[in-house]
Amino acid sequence: MEIIALFIAAFLQLASLTFEQLRETVEAIKAALAEQYVEPASGTRLGQALSHELERGAFAAGIEPRDLAAGIQHFLQAESRDRHLLMWYGPPGDILKLVGDRLQGPSIGRTELRPDGVGMVEVRHFLNENQGNAAIAAQIDGAMRAVVAAKALVFDVRLNPGGDLSSVAHLCAYLFQSRTHLLTRALRGRSDAIEVWTRDEVPGQRVPDVPVYVVTSADTFSAGEAFAFALQKTGRAVIVGERTGGGGYSGTFARLPNGFTMFVSTGRTFDPRSGAGWQVDGVRPDREVPAADALDLALRLAAPK
Repeated sequence: MEIIALFIAAFLQLASLTFEQLRETVEAIKAALAEQYVEPASGTRLGQALSHELERGAFAAGIEPRDLAAGIQHFLQAESRDRHLLMWYGPPGDILKLVGDRLQGPSIGRTELRPDGVGMVEVRHFLNENQGNAAIAAQIDGAMRAVVAAKALVFDVRLNPGGDLSSVAHLCAYLFQSRTHLLTRALRGRSDAIEVWTRDEVPGQRVPDVPVYVVTSADTFSAGEAFAFALQKTGRAVIVGERTGGGGYSGTFARLPNGFTMFVSTGRTFDPRSGAGWQVDGVRPDREVPAADALDLALRLAAPK
């Protein structure tokens, strides 16, 4: 009976948080933001604002951990307009549960070479946690082989929530004749910038002279936006659809006490030529139409005249 009582007590401790645990968690978040957030002043301000919320009673003792995580995430995103600031109760791998299933499954969706000569490739995401980037590269290579004879290309990233910039660079390599500087990343704590270039080599045929259209929506986010942004800024593609979600930062995991994990924005990605990024504002399409109509319009624009 004593063992059962101890088990129940441990479960109850995990099921709700004391005020001391609340304070400990908030202080750890405050420290992570101050030490790691891409904009130091903003990180300090966010941490102080969160502490103020705790002191004024916004988070009460006895709150369930998942409710606390959701509440803090909502508060931080509202204060910063940074949708990359995420928090959850569980290990880093549980981020896939938080963002849904759009980062799972094949990276490449519907792919076809239409009778009018337009190639269409749906890019669902740029990351697959289960298969790894090598499998994504194979999917990209296969898709580009399928549309190599296209007279114009349409890439659909309307539901793309992001992923890895290395996969973006891999796909973009097919669209340029030679190695091209796509993006630059500035990370807090590093004096040197990280340059993102197209791959030196791809196993298939490049199509540098084929017109390219990228279809976007408000749900296009992070690395999905990077793909559209890079091709727009290099003059390689026409963007058709809705303004994207505005996730121009990138980040890393921060382990917190009491079983919590946070994703903290630590870097900014931008155009190396102008210094412009897409954080908050998103990528503005060249032809702005509702997402539901964007693919049809892009296909019409791409059709040989």
